[in-house]
Amino acid sequence: MKAIPNQKSDQVTSLLAENLEYPLYIKAEEIRQWLMDTPGVSESVKYRIPFYDYYGPLIYFNPKKDHLIIGFVDGIKIEDPFGLLTGDQKQIRHFILDSTTDFRGSLPFYIDEAIRINKRRK
Repeated sequence: MKAIPNQKSDQVTSLLAENLEYPLYIKAEEIRQWLMDTPGVSESVKYRIPFYDYYGPLIYFNPKKDHLIIGFVDGIKIEDPFGLLTGDQKQIRHFILDSTTDFRGSLPFYIDEAIRINKRRK
């Protein structure tokens, strides 16, 4: 039996479309699909930005016109072999995505790490 994909939020779709320029919007949608293909991930809008939960808060998107800030809620616990995570907050780390960012080699690693860390909560 095929797994039923997680439901995407129309509110998130609108929010991303309204706040990101076209090439960046396509990248955001690809990343969003990666997240939503993970069983158990849920999508919602909190604090007027998209949030993804998996056994608690996992990742959020903070869309700007020319870049997307992907916040890893427990980012301090994520290994950073690519040296791409930024931030000096107590817990959160950011991945900054713009229209030129090559994200396919690094971002899946960070997302998988975040999921692995959150899975320990269950």
